[in-house]
Amino acid sequence: MKETSKNRTNYNPNLGFIGNSEVQVANYLFSTSKLRTAYQHAKPIADKLMSKQVANHYTESKKLTRFLKNRDLTFSKKTQSGEYKTFTVPCTTTVVPLQKSLFNDIEQAAQKLIISLRAVLQDIYGSKDLESSKFIQSLPSSVRENFINAIESSSNYFPQLHHPNMKKYPFMDNVGLDLVLIEDYLAQSAKFPRLVSENNIDEIPGLPFRILELNAGSPSGASNNLNVLQGIYENAPEMLEGLGQMMPNDHFKILGETYKSLGEYWTKTKKGVQVLLPPGGRNGAAPEIHQLAAYSGLIYTDADQLYQDNEGNIRLRTVSQENPIVTAIYSRVNADAALYDPEKGLYQKDPDTAEPLYLRDALIKDEDGEDRIVYNEQGKPIPLDSAYAIPGIIDAIINRKVYMGGLNRIMDNKIILATLTYYAPKYFENKIVK
Repeated sequence: MKETSKNRTNYNPNLGFIGNSEVQVANYLFSTSKLRTAYQHAKPIADKLMSKQVANHYTESKKLTRFLKNRDLTFSKKTQSGEYKTFTVPCTTTVVPLQKSLFNDIEQAAQKLIISLRAVLQDIYGSKDLESSKFIQSLPSSVRENFINAIESSSNYFPQLHHPNMKKYPFMDNVGLDLVLIEDYLAQSAKFPRLVSENNIDEIPGLPFRILELNAGSPSGASNNLNVLQGIYENAPEMLEGLGQMMPNDHFKILGETYKSLGEYWTKTKKGVQVLLPPGGRNGAAPEIHQLAAYSGLIYTDADQLYQDNEGNIRLRTVSQENPIVTAIYSRVNADAALYDPEKGLYQKDPDTAEPLYLRDALIKDEDGEDRIVYNEQGKPIPLDSAYAIPGIIDAIINRKVYMGGLNRIMDNKIILATLTYYAPKYFENKIVK
């Protein structure tokens, strides 16, 4: 591997890339001083990085990448031909240390945002409809209309969940937050009301890359972190020396405890079990989800193992005489697939258009060249069935018989998240303080 003076001259430690887009980022190793010296807490690892040849780093990183590939920590993506292709994620042995004090500051800042976002979801779903939400009513008229339109056009909004009980529903159960650039995003939030009122989506910063990656559905990464750390221990253990005491990797334990706590709070019963609803073995996240179930204590459960009893409880079919009550579900499938209930008018939706998905005949094409929609005897399109549907789940949720996670993804929208980032912390200020 060849190094040139040009590369060194043009190197900008605060420049990052997301795809081909340049992003200004914080550098956790090297300070902003003239000589770009390492921060005190990062000096041991900076010294190790600078003492090795680039070729050595490259060789170690290739070994780490191979180590993770052998543990199936890859991902699959559907190609244009309809087949799934496995991609290997390249990894490096470079460790980025974060001071515990800085971590605490970030955690406290995130708590304010999450509390306010949870309060918004409780206010919305706890109301009769969107227009009845007190938070929505508090928005300026110019913002309110676009905010309501953004929610109604979201594939992750479910009117069937509106119920007074939902005012207490503990939304935001397990949310992925990338806080690297949150300060930069919040500094720009003063102009959000104008951009939202003008419906000017293009000028709102790309939320997944600026404020945080708000993965409000079901973020992954716990098993990745565990395996990456073990891979570094085996392939470049010296990179971890001198970093001092590390925080315990208790992600799996906390994940299991979180759903146990949520289930007990929502259902008022302590005798139930908690399950993990997986998206199937062909999904790219399947290896990671198996590890989550194995290490967290959550029971790996397919949807057809669940049923609703005469009292409205969701139970788990087992080979024993007693089928335990399920108090909480960590859903790793799209919420519309788990909630699917044609009798209640809740169908699977196209993630881009939010239009219902219908059964199609792959052997017959329509005038647009698409697979033709199949109609029933009454001439109505037949909804696309869901293999992940949980019987009676909607009533079970609103009647406090079961807790299901992953109902937060309505936040994954620029207009919605920009509005909430600016207005929600102010509106729910008293709740945040408490």
